[in-house]
Amino acid sequence: MDRQIVLLQQDQNGGRQEYIDYLKGASILSIVLFHLTWCYMHAVPSAVQTVTGIFSHATRLFFFCSGFGLYYSHLRHPLSYPVFLRRRMLKVYLPYIAVIVVCAFVPFTYAYDDRFSAFLSHVFLYKMFIPRYIQTFGPFWFMSSIFQYYLLFYLLIRMKEKLDNDRMFALIWAAVSLAYCILGWRIPAIEQTLGWVYGACILMHGWAFVLGMLTAQKLYRSRMVSISVKQLLTGFAVSVPVYLMIRMTSPIMNEIPRAVLLMCVLTGFWAFCGSALRRFFAWLGTFSFEWYLLHMLLLEAVFRKAHPQHLADQCVVGAAGLLLTGFAAWAYHRLIVLIEKRNRSRTVR
Repeated sequence: MDRQIVLLQQDQNGGRQEYIDYLKGASILSIVLFHLTWCYMHAVPSAVQTVTGIFSHATRLFFFCSGFGLYYSHLRHPLSYPVFLRRRMLKVYLPYIAVIVVCAFVPFTYAYDDRFSAFLSHVFLYKMFIPRYIQTFGPFWFMSSIFQYYLLFYLLIRMKEKLDNDRMFALIWAAVSLAYCILGWRIPAIEQTLGWVYGACILMHGWAFVLGMLTAQKLYRSRMVSISVKQLLTGFAVSVPVYLMIRMTSPIMNEIPRAVLLMCVLTGFWAFCGSALRRFFAWLGTFSFEWYLLHMLLLEAVFRKAHPQHLADQCVVGAAGLLLTGFAAWAYHRLIVLIEKRNRSRTVR
């Protein structure tokens, strides 16, 4: 019962962490399956949608992974704020905008007359403040959130250093997220007016990013991060009843317990699934960002073309769409890596 499950081990060369890549891979597959069953495979049983509905909170695990990756990199090789932002823009912003440029020319991605204004809201990153634009061209509210973290990352580091108390830092952000959810629950007009802008705010899910930062610090200081079977089971024992109880009040209040439950499920799977499956999901994680960018655009195109009506047909088309989007994401990732290598070689010369 007290057996330790090693999740992270420090690599002197700063190599990738398989557990983090695994979480990214499992999370993006969860999100794609969620969108498949809720947006396109309407003939699937409601029980399937109930299960995949939990997957919608897999984005919180991406915030956890981002917090971990950014802070672990900062601890190992601190950068000035301008250099940090420039690298984020090159690595994240440009691949994202390249997809938006394609979406802007595809008719079914936007139904209104102000397509160019919607496009500019992505380019200049102000869509995060406008409910009408935040979900244009696809479920890109996540990009509004992640750019907020990039802009405020050094303020979060400063806050952490000023507090000089990691437990307090985590509790403050958990309390902020909880209070923000309660505000939306008790005053429904706020969420109804702001829509996805409300959910994209870092006050909603900052707790996950901060938890990732603290995990990175533990790895940096202790050289290893592990969890016991007892702790994992305790996470299940607490998150399941809390999730079942709170879901009766308001979906907003499920913010923390649903994400914690999903992390417990995926961590438990990591512990007992075997090395082959671990490596497979970790491989998916290497191009998870590109899969996120492309999957809705390609799934929409596939289902519009095939237009399946019955469950069997939808399953076949869904499986084909899953493979197509995965392959396209991998190819896009390889293209980005190739461009990055060429740019680095030119810089060296």
